[in-house]
Amino acid sequence: MTIKLNQYEGTPSLGEGFRPMSNDGTYKGIAVNTSGFVQVSNAMGVTANSLLRKDEWQMLDETVVEAASENLNAINRLKELGLVHPLGGWWVVESQFNVSSQMTRADVSLLGDAGGEGDRVDFLLRSVPIPVVFKTYRIPMRQLEASRRMGGGIDVTHAYEAGRVVAEEMERIFFAGDADIVLGGNTLFGVTNETNINTGVATGDWGTISNILPTVENMITACAADGYYGPFDLWCARNQYGEATLQVFTDGSGETPKDRIERMVQINEGGVHPADYLADGQLVLVQMTRNVIDYADGQAITNVEWKSGDGMVSSYKVMMVGAPRVKSDYENGSGICYYTGA
Repeated sequence: MTIKLNQYEGTPSLGEGFRPMSNDGTYKGIAVNTSGFVQVSNAMGVTANSLLRKDEWQMLDETVVEAASENLNAINRLKELGLVHPLGGWWVVESQFNVSSQMTRADVSLLGDAGGEGDRVDFLLRSVPIPVVFKTYRIPMRQLEASRRMGGGIDVTHAYEAGRVVAEEMERIFFAGDADIVLGGNTLFGVTNETNINTGVATGDWGTISNILPTVENMITACAADGYYGPFDLWCARNQYGEATLQVFTDGSGETPKDRIERMVQINEGGVHPADYLADGQLVLVQMTRNVIDYADGQAITNVEWKSGDGMVSSYKVMMVGAPRVKSDYENGSGICYYTGA
């Protein structure tokens, strides 16, 4: 799944950092002055010449997106299913949503002339703090110019690694949240530690094939008890994903446990995934609907430039702004089930 670089769609420059100007229709809006330098600007209206040329900006940006696309598996799944809540900008530090109570049962009478029971729904306002996930790196001017003169061009290794670790950190947040990100008493939770998720223990080790389907059935039943019936995605630690995909039933069907799980009516097609940020034996079943989880998107992954005072070094920050919003209902029911012991 391709991640759009929102800064090319008119998003303001980030803080005091510089992004290429978008005013002349060249490479996705990168402006080049008469001397051939790329012009960059920031939110304070300051314009300067970038250390990088147009093709170098393009290489860095494409490298950052490539790294993120390879590592944002869970976040990209939310985007694929349309479970995204746009925040409107990178400056939003908190995302709020309401959960409502249910009305009591409807009245029934033969003539319909009874007064009936008056009722109203109640609302609870809940909030999720929105972090900035970032990594910085530096490009010395002398090193870049030497590489240019040798015909090597810009080294994109640092950009790739920065993009990779930023994407990996957002994936960790999807699963485990971040206990250090707290705003107004609200902690950033993930799908394995939100306060009201269902928890339990697998039927047994998934190295034994007969333990796999009963475990998933129990997880589905736990969510159904809270009023959540799917469609679900199942995220498995790497070892358990391997056991679900490499083992084959002995009934002659040639099917793996993963095949059988994805044929359950409650599971999304292609809804069983490996998860690098679950520990061995861990599983998490998530109802993939907006009332259970979505992604608050403040800023897609982007690359921002800072220049040193003497112009000899440019610093870059790969960053993205957003967070998964893990939700439980008014009665503290949850469409998420987290199991260990598989």
